Amino acid sequence: MTLSIPVRGSRLILKGRKMCGLIGLGLGLFSVVAHANPGLDYPELYRELGLPEFQPATVVQLGRVNDSLEGGLSIWLETPATHGELRGFYEAQFDALAWTLNETIAVQKMRAAGLLEGIPFSAVFCGQDGTGFSVYATDMGATRQVKISVIGESPSCTLP
Repeated sequence: MTLSIPVRGSRLILKGRKMCGLIGLGLGLFSVVAHANPGLDYPELYRELGLPEFQPATVVQLGRVNDSLEGGLSIWLETPATHGELRGFYEAQFDALAWTLNETIAVQKMRAAGLLEGIPFSAVFCGQDGTGFSVYATDMGATRQVKISVIGESPSCTLP
């Protein structure tokens, strides 16, 4: 079963036999909860951009799949990895791509004090062209749910 919902010139696509359902719908704002679906994969545009693909992880939901980054794209992963493993992977991968880590002063101070392991992983990386990559991990018991958003000309990433 596939659910495709038009959203401002792009599409929200959910695939799978076990969709929990629509939680809210009104004024163009909604959220959807989906169970893990082994048939989902990283979108073609994501791969064309050469963005990092964390393993071990399963893509459990796709949102705003576009042909460009104008409207952005969203991916939800599920992984048994720790927050530290996620942080280490994404920071190393984006450093190798010459992207900038955009951290708050509070996170910089926690990093300097060696306290990052005590908080969930959350980061914004900025490409040289102003593309923004945000990632946020939430504890789900033995696993983490990871939400990735990629948007061209991100307000979080100011161009010089």
